[in-house]
Parts: sequence; C-alpha cells; structure tokens
Amino acid sequence: MTWFKVDDSFHSHTKVRKVASKAPAALALWVLAGSWSSAHLSDGYVSDDDLPWILPGSEELAAELVAARLWRRVKGGYQFHDWTQCNPTAEQVRTLRTTRAAAGAKGGKSRGRRASKGQASAEALADDLQDPPSRPGPFLPQEGRKGPALRAVPDWCGRCNKDTRTEVDELERSVPCQNCHPRRTA
Repeated sequence: MTWFKVDDSFHSHTKVRKVASKAPAALALWVLAGSWSSAHLSDGYVSDDDLPWILPGSEELAAELVAARLWRRVKGGYQFHDWTQCNPTAEQVRTLRTTRAAAGAKGGKSRGRRASKGQASAEALADDLQDPPSRPGPFLPQEGRKGPALRAVPDWCGRCNKDTRTEVDELERSVPCQNCHPRRTA
C-alpha cells in the first residue's frame, strides 16, 4: 500500500485558499485523485478517461485545479504539480515492494522451519492434554528439593480452555489457570 502525502501547510497555501474560496469541491477531487494516483502508481498523472471514475462530473473541477496551478493539463489528462517532491515515484515504490517481498520470503522460510518444530511440540502438548489422558501427563520439578525430583501436573480441570489451559480474568486478559498451573500466579 502506498500513501498519498499531503504537506501539513496545504490548507494555508495561497493556491489552495484561492480554490477553496471559488470551488471547494475541486479540493475533494485533488485529494481523491491523489489517492487514486498513489494506488495506481501513475506518478501523479490522471487520464481524461479515469477522471470521471474518480469523481463523476469532475471536468469543471479539474479546470479549477489547472487554473490554480495545482494541476497541469497534459496530453490525454492531468498531472499533479510537483508530484515527486512529496510522493515516491512508481519506480521507487516497485523497488521497495520487491525488496520487502524478498525479505519476507527469506524470513518466511526461516519461520517455516520454526513453525514446523513448533507444530510438532504443539501436537505433543495436545496429546499430553487429552481428557482422559492416554499416558501420564507432563511433570514439573518439585519445589524445595535438590535434584530431578518431579511432581505431576494435575489433569485438565474442566474450567479453563482445554488446549491452552488458560482462562479469562476480570480485565479480559488470558491468564494461566490456577488449577492446571499451580506454580504460576495470575
């Protein structure tokens, strides 16, 4: 997605004030056409054929923008005045999109490897959380003891979410269930 950028002093520019006093709807056309031009990567060019699709009946408003020198009349349409001073060119946008797509694909490949490992552990956890359990459940180290002494985590209590063993508190946050996670505090 590309943004159509408007200078924060646009409202007070003499050209804009002149149009606003004579044909304020022309400024709406200017904004809509700017958004359309960014979306279509036209570098601020709006053809005569596209103008009615942007704002029906806008030919007279376009003439007001040309008279105020916010647009220039060019062969087959209109060109925003100084488009590239505030907005990226179509080529710059395409280059950025290509760069981001390549980076995303590269990151997606590494995330895919992590996701497959995470999926395996999620499946193992789902097996551990079966009700009734088909095998002994997960174990936690016992507090206050040295060495690998373990204690069993209680079976699913039935009060919380069976898959995540979380519940929703009074502030609508997801918190660990105190019955299923006795060592954790909310």
